[in-house]
Amino acid sequence: MNEFGTTITCMDGRVQETVQQYVKDNYNVKYVDTITLAGPVKVIALKKQKSILHNLQFRSDISVNGHKSNIIAVVGHHDCAGIVEDDDTQVEFIKESVKTIKEWYTGVTVIGLWLDEKFQITKLND
Repeated sequence: MNEFGTTITCMDGRVQETVQQYVKDNYNVKYVDTITLAGPVKVIALKKQKSILHNLQFRSDISVNGHKSNIIAVVGHHDCAGIVEDDDTQVEFIKESVKTIKEWYTGVTVIGLWLDEKFQITKLND
């Protein structure tokens, strides 16, 4: 069992426990470092808010380098108050975010997760 996994997810409290349990159950980790922000997948995908993007990477670095996390889940969800775009656009933001985070880290598994209107998780990549 690995000690740590990481999630980069919305600050919305409706997603936290579900996502943490998913990562624990599916990636055999004991703890999940949770990095939150309103609509992080849009920030990462569009790369326009440089200071926020650098802050997300700084916190991810601590999890990956300090805690030796070997899985990062990038998470978006239906009805996100931080993203006004529709669900399909959010899913594209997640996919683009996965690509960006894979550029940040080699040897770390990066996955995209989508939570629908019932907060059921769909994994977007392998």
